[in-house]
Amino acid sequence: MNPAMWAAVLSTIVFVGTLGSLELGYRWGHRGIAQKLELAHEGIGTIEAAVFALLGLLLGFSFAGATSRLDACSAA
Repeated sequence: MNPAMWAAVLSTIVFVGTLGSLELGYRWGHRGIAQKLELAHEGIGTIEAAVFALLGLLLGFSFAGATSRLDACSAA
């Protein structure tokens, strides 16, 4: 497997793992705070925004590295 394929597979695994962890944490927290329903959704939006921002940065840096390697190969 070439490095681009490894990066795509790893990024997919990280993305699916992040979504799975979010869902697991949501369900675990929802079960623990079932009697206080108004507090159950209080911090979810902020956490999701932070996680997706970090995932966007990871994706952006991956594309930046890929384009720099492509430019280096095409110049040679």
